[in-house]
Amino acid sequence: MRLPVHLFEMSLILGLLLGCTNSQVASPYPSAEPISTTAILPTLNAGRELVAGQWNYLFYHPQLKKIVLDNGGPDAGKPASDPLELWAWDGSGWTLLSTDPDGPVWRNFPAVAYDARRNKLVMHGGLQDRDSRMEETWEWDGQSWERFDLPGPSYREGAVMAYDAARGEMILYGGSNEQFEIYGDTWSWNGAQWRQVSNSGPSPRFPSAIVYDDARKKILLFSGHYVDNKSYITFSDFWEWDGTSWNEIKMEAETPGARNIAHMVFDPMKERVLLF
Repeated sequence: MRLPVHLFEMSLILGLLLGCTNSQVASPYPSAEPISTTAILPTLNAGRELVAGQWNYLFYHPQLKKIVLDNGGPDAGKPASDPLELWAWDGSGWTLLSTDPDGPVWRNFPAVAYDARRNKLVMHGGLQDRDSRMEETWEWDGQSWERFDLPGPSYREGAVMAYDAARGEMILYGGSNEQFEIYGDTWSWNGAQWRQVSNSGPSPRFPSAIVYDDARKKILLFSGHYVDNKSYITFSDFWEWDGTSWNEIKMEAETPGARNIAHMVFDPMKERVLLF
């Protein structure tokens, strides 16, 4: 499956929203260690133009006070050995932050989320094409990448991940393996090891919309799809993770309806979740 480039603009809008709200109010993670306001991250090739990949992930970086983009790759033509690109948006333009040759190579559809307590970007899995798949875990601390080759979710594409601030761990759900089997399992990452924490809850799917609700201290998951040789199902159900198990949220009012590759962010000013 391919992510249309116009979803890049959609996710940028949500990323900018999250960045603006976080810069105007107190941190939604009060238990986190104080974040340095003097850190200056390097910028590379200031005149280089950003070419959006078919997959991307945006998050607000408190040290930079900028939106950071984890960029994917194009449909074709990009060398397999090219490093993953990280870019920063300052409100008026993009600057290249990282193309570390010792870091991960570019990839599409990995699970990615930002750990606000440890101030690290976490990434697992992904692929360049059907013959080039990844199963390692990486962390970026604002300066360099660190690779972890540990037992865990193994290879998968289209999994989703969110940082559970109340419990201080990453939560990864779903995705597809190299045989295109769809997963419905849940894993946690604490910065040192993976642990499977559930094999029940939402039916197998990918990729869903996921977000941490800081007001209710729960991770929310909405939609996604399942596909095999016989069926294609797009979901419209809504779930919450409380640190132990998934529970479905039954809604009687109007809902967004079934969809695939949606995005959600938490708005700390109004204490509500927005979906696009």
